[in-house]
Amino acid sequence: MEIAKNQIGQELEFLGSDALVLARNDKLEKLIGWDTHFHRRALAQTFLSIAQQRRFYDQIRYIDAKGMEIARVNFNSENPEIVPDDQLQNKANRYYFQETLKLEKGELYVSPFDLNKERGEIEEPYKPMLRIGTPIFDSLGRRQGAIILNYLGARLIERFDGALLRSAGNAMFINEKGHWFRNPDREDEWGFMTGNERTFASTAPDVWAQVRKTNEGQLQAPSGLYTFTTINPALHAARLNNKNSNPNSATWKIITHIPASVITLDNVWQDHASLASMYALLMILSFFACVYVTFARLYKKQSQQALLKSEERFRQIAEISSDWVWEMDKDLRLSYLSSSFEQLTGVDPSYLIGKTRPQLTRPEELSSPDWQKHIEDIEAHREFKNFPLKFFDPGGNVRHFSVSGVPVFDTVGQFSGYRGTCSDMTKMVKAEELLRITTERAQSANRAKSDFLASMSHELRTPLNSIIGFSQMLKDETFGSVGGQNNQEYVEIINSAGTHLHRLIGDILDISKIEAGEFELTTGIIDIPALLDECKTMLGERAAKKRISVSVLLPETGPSILADELKIKQIILNLLSNAIKFSLEDGKICLEAGIDRNNGIYLKITDTGIGISPEDIPTITNPFEQTANVMTRQQEG
Repeated sequence: MEIAKNQIGQELEFLGSDALVLARNDKLEKLIGWDTHFHRRALAQTFLSIAQQRRFYDQIRYIDAKGMEIARVNFNSENPEIVPDDQLQNKANRYYFQETLKLEKGELYVSPFDLNKERGEIEEPYKPMLRIGTPIFDSLGRRQGAIILNYLGARLIERFDGALLRSAGNAMFINEKGHWFRNPDREDEWGFMTGNERTFASTAPDVWAQVRKTNEGQLQAPSGLYTFTTINPALHAARLNNKNSNPNSATWKIITHIPASVITLDNVWQDHASLASMYALLMILSFFACVYVTFARLYKKQSQQALLKSEERFRQIAEISSDWVWEMDKDLRLSYLSSSFEQLTGVDPSYLIGKTRPQLTRPEELSSPDWQKHIEDIEAHREFKNFPLKFFDPGGNVRHFSVSGVPVFDTVGQFSGYRGTCSDMTKMVKAEELLRITTERAQSANRAKSDFLASMSHELRTPLNSIIGFSQMLKDETFGSVGGQNNQEYVEIINSAGTHLHRLIGDILDISKIEAGEFELTTGIIDIPALLDECKTMLGERAAKKRISVSVLLPETGPSILADELKIKQIILNLLSNAIKFSLEDGKICLEAGIDRNNGIYLKITDTGIGISPEDIPTITNPFEQTANVMTRQQEG
């Protein structure tokens, strides 16, 4: 019985350890810091590796704080696979997720042991299931979600059967309400799932009353001899973490029953001589002594094997991980490096074993404030995450790593070393450096372009102002008549073209200021009705030439806004000018201002022109963008 309890307990400890290892996985931390498809896929690949190695997890999942599955791997009938994004589900209403999310960092949730259901029906053949969960927090201590492991419980039943195969009497595995997980009569198993109301509590109520309130013991009843012990799955799962996740969680009972009919056979010996009785008693005592010694040795051997298996599992995880795993002893000397370290750096791990971190770091780096703080954390046995580390390979090339570690303490709380992981960040650091250089070059080129445009605008404006000024004087005949009607038209064209070119140069200078971040706005209260009337008046003559009517539509109370009047006027004039340009003769244009449902002020210009095709709308606001409309080509000049 003790062997069964220990084996089941060790299995639960291992499940809890797996959940906590996954919770500290660097890929999960990266995903929380930057939720991208790449990081989700990387985490799912880690889950897949664990599922392929373990082969007893039906599902491995990370669920975010809203209950949405972010990464999931299904065992898929011994062929583990990553579940596609479009098949991930929301589990916000599932009890195991809600209970896990209530826990603190490092605590574990162990679900009731039951049968798996598919679409509301018990899956056949029966698939016993146990769910292990632990909450996930970000670097600021905020809850981000939970790791959930669906454990195939048939393995737990096998542990029970193997340990009690040759036990005296009938062996039973029972939940906290007296329902059987395992019973000699298989029809009684999982009754709480199948609707079978027969329980150990109902068949032996007096015995159950004693068993349920005591952790372990033995009692004699009319029906026979009962020996029992108790398993608290939550306490066992959290044992390696030294955290009491849920001491009041449901418990399981292991019970063996030797029927009274078997025990009463011993009464036959009462009629024999006392010598025979003493001899029999001696034989019985010898037998139990042998059994005790045998089981003690077996338990010790199994405990040693469990320890070796646990270490082997840790090594397997370390070897298959894309990151490399390290350990330090209580003297802060490296005691283990996974083989992936050599694959990344070309350095034999044995060269580093026995050395401290400062011994492997250049003196100029050790003097930095970050390193001093890091050394203080290690000496104080504090957890650390994502510490940037430079390492020079045999070729003199620098590699950049991100190191995380947690202190390890023994069962009595004594510090025994560190254990952690290290990620190769070289490509990312180089990419960030390249991005920085590229950005600086782009900004420098942009500044040079803006300076060039500003200089050219100034150089062009000087002679252009002279052209505009003299053409205006010719137009006004300041120095006398310019001649016939043709000359008057030529002067008008020169003045109009010069003014237009002056305006274009101003626009180019504005664009350069905007791109350089030097564009300034002069804000003030704008009377919208007055502004629209002014714009209508300014372009009224152009509209009249094409017999286009321009109307202004305003609410009863004219709105006003706080903005740059010159820039708002420029926008309205540009849009109104466009409307006139692309409207046919005898058309209509309406300038409208009003207040929308959100109490915002809107300005709208509608016309009876050619409009914009749907395919041109997405790009029409791009700089220097023009539509390919035939009417556009006809109006170019």
